[in-house]
Amino acid sequence: MGGQLDVFYNFRRGTALGGKRGMKVHANFSTYYTISKEGSMNPGNLLFRDLSVDVEKQWTKEFKSVLLWSMQEYSTSYGANRNTRLQNIVVADLLYKYTPSFSTRLELQYLVTHEDQKDWMAALLEVSFAPSWSIYASDMYNHGSTKLHYYNGGVSYSKSRTRVALGYGRFKDGYICSGGVCRTVPAYTGVNLTMTTSF
Repeated sequence: MGGQLDVFYNFRRGTALGGKRGMKVHANFSTYYTISKEGSMNPGNLLFRDLSVDVEKQWTKEFKSVLLWSMQEYSTSYGANRNTRLQNIVVADLLYKYTPSFSTRLELQYLVTHEDQKDWMAALLEVSFAPSWSIYASDMYNHGSTKLHYYNGGVSYSKSRTRVALGYGRFKDGYICSGGVCRTVPAYTGVNLTMTTSF
């Protein structure tokens, strides 16, 4: 049992916080628990809790930023016991459009936690030539316990509803999600060819 709440607020243009182009603020809170006894409405152990706030601002015609803070707490035993892991994540997503067809995007992330492999940091630089080509390079670094870099770079081409991407790097084991479909992947270093299409 649980619930989720979304709150949106737009600061209008011309206001102190809205400035010349306005500003969008979004907050989300969700929490879910097991049920302590079958057939009852009493909450048991925590399954998942998330609190996040993001701020989107168009500073100039060319430059836009999105800043996000998220606190996540989840059960490693799917609610079988009270043990949980807590992490705080900060993300900055910065987009600059030089022309309508040429842009760069820089994404910076930092994750703080005292559990598992401890702190992580990541950076992604993407150069896009609309509407078809994109080139990217990224690095995710665990400076908590493993001291490993997960570097990645590649190129993608999109036409109509199909996208083909070719990349190379070191990939961490875990989940990869695309279009609402998630799959488990093992850790590996090598070439990755992906094709995505919609009907």
